[in-house]
Amino acid sequence: MGYTDDRSYINAAVAAQNVVSTASAAVVTSTNVQYFIAAEATFLCSIAGVITATPSSPPSTVKYAILSGTTTLGSITPGQTVGTGAFSTVVPPVAISSGGILTLSIVSTGTASATETAGAIYIVLGLAPQFV
Repeated sequence: MGYTDDRSYINAAVAAQNVVSTASAAVVTSTNVQYFIAAEATFLCSIAGVITATPSSPPSTVKYAILSGTTTLGSITPGQTVGTGAFSTVVPPVAISSGGILTLSIVSTGTASATETAGAIYIVLGLAPQFV
């Protein structure tokens, strides 16, 4: 894919989410908080997001992961204050079939067994066409 290839974007505004953290980043504590669907065969090329609401009791680290089924395709880890953004390029881009469903999950690291809040986020997925 070249720099000038066509791109499209799907996005979502996701509310703050209560999560129960552990001391490691291995636990997906809030699954499928947002669904995305590919209307036609495409490639996932990038993920970007900005925090739109600062939580009052955030975990120490919050990762917003894009999954296909149980496979993580990419993720971003913005700070948990309003206006903090993050971007990730998916290399190599991941093929998504027509009608393919992607989900947003949240992975948090924080105080074990405590309910904490992940910030609200505006998230954008960058897509490129598959010419099939």
